[in-house]
Amino acid sequence: MLVYTMWFYIFAKKNMIAIYTRISKDRKKQVSIEAQSKKGMEYANSIGKDYKIYIDKGYSGTTVKRPSLIKLISDIENKIISDVWIYDQSRLERNIEVKIVLFTKFKLNNTIVHIFNAPINIDIQTEGLMNIMSIVNGMFVDLTKEKIVNALQINAENGKVHSVAPYGFSSDKNNKYIVNEYEAEIIKEIYSLSLSGVGSGAIGEILTKKGVLTAYNKLSGTLTTTNRNNVLKPLKTINKKDIKWSSTTILHIIKNPIYKGIRVFKGIEYNVPKIVEPDYWNVVNSNLQNNRNNSGSKVKHNYKLKGFLTCSICSRNYYGRTRLNLKDNAYICSSKRHKHLECNNRGINIPFLDNLTDYFLNNKQYEHIINNASYLIKKTDDKIVQLNDLKNKLIENESKRSNIVDAIGDGIIKPNDAKIKMEIINSTEMELNSQIKFLLNAENKSTYKNIINNIRIEFNKDSNVYCITYLTNYNDKVFFTYIFDKSYNFLESYVTNNEKIEYGTINLDMILIENDYLKNNKNFYKSSSLKQPI
Repeated sequence: MLVYTMWFYIFAKKNMIAIYTRISKDRKKQVSIEAQSKKGMEYANSIGKDYKIYIDKGYSGTTVKRPSLIKLISDIENKIISDVWIYDQSRLERNIEVKIVLFTKFKLNNTIVHIFNAPINIDIQTEGLMNIMSIVNGMFVDLTKEKIVNALQINAENGKVHSVAPYGFSSDKNNKYIVNEYEAEIIKEIYSLSLSGVGSGAIGEILTKKGVLTAYNKLSGTLTTTNRNNVLKPLKTINKKDIKWSSTTILHIIKNPIYKGIRVFKGIEYNVPKIVEPDYWNVVNSNLQNNRNNSGSKVKHNYKLKGFLTCSICSRNYYGRTRLNLKDNAYICSSKRHKHLECNNRGINIPFLDNLTDYFLNNKQYEHIINNASYLIKKTDDKIVQLNDLKNKLIENESKRSNIVDAIGDGIIKPNDAKIKMEIINSTEMELNSQIKFLLNAENKSTYKNIINNIRIEFNKDSNVYCITYLTNYNDKVFFTYIFDKSYNFLESYVTNNEKIEYGTINLDMILIENDYLKNNKNFYKSSSLKQPI
């Protein structure tokens, strides 16, 4: 029996209160995330509501581009969250434009906002006071930025370190730059290896194997960063002690003029102690350019599914890799770029997946999600309910048309008497189809973003099959999955509510979808001669 790994979702309780917490990069004199969360949980318990905590660390309140805030807004729109709690207004926003955007969302979704220990009634007077607070909070941000810039300027002019010194340097008792002799030798080794033709990635591997500590390894705690193109894990957290030398870090060290004794701040150069001679620094950096020139002309590939693909095993994004000789022509997991991260999920042929996705869209396979969502989950979202309701009305309308046609044929009514009724039925049909098109965004089907939210890829090594799963913007609880063997021969397809599926067994949470075209056209992607990805 073939068993395929599927993905599990935790179905959130409805009408929960969101506890939104935030601290910016400058954490001085800010209420900690822990303190905010504790107060929010106490408040939620006091009013008898289930809660969900949203945390944005290191993000400014002057923008809505915060991962947890974006998730919160999505949960509000999906009716998971009915109330929002914040420690104070500045945790939610520090900008009048951001305030208007967020509170407009809250009003549209009838979301109740609670600040510290009470809900707020957003009437005209309260709205005015909150607008004033937003302006004041914005002024605070601007003043803080100005103070920081002034402090940086003064430190740069006096040769002082601001915050943490770059790798290779430390500070003396007066907080002025001094060379860290041990780390300076590492810097010199990096420059020497680069000049000898060793790539930045290979230099990072050499240092890692030798046990050379990175700047982060000397610090305690964790580092949280944003995962690009990753809907499964929008944030990733790693212990600082586990951070390894990367190609990006090596290139930054090579290109940074501070190592030749020049610190640049706001376009002005200031002298600091040097680790390598300026002429030597110039030679090493020129060699980087020479290496690029010797690598031949760069060919740019436009990958159709860039940003849509996710590895279902490690949750990293898939990216396209193609050579002119087509030796490589696959979407592969980005973990393959790092030996210590590789998850061993298999790559997938680019023409195959591109054409399969075109088939998914052009043949409206996504409509199986819409049609079956009500059956697969107890309660579906408003858009699915509306679509099903409109489709049922279309069926009823068509039934009325058939009845009139039959009545005319049987001589019960005359054609002229039925004319007005048929015009009403035709008009109703046009209106219903127009509403369906609006909900489906059918006017702009050529762009993938209208339909597809994410495509998850897994190669099951036990069964030697690909599981290719499409998440759409219509319903995040119901998936459409294709199963192909290693040679891209179609096996089956189904929609499911994310439960574990056993191939060859009856599962009430899985609805098989017939795909005769894929069965009968094994080379539909027109690239059977291309080599299979590793």
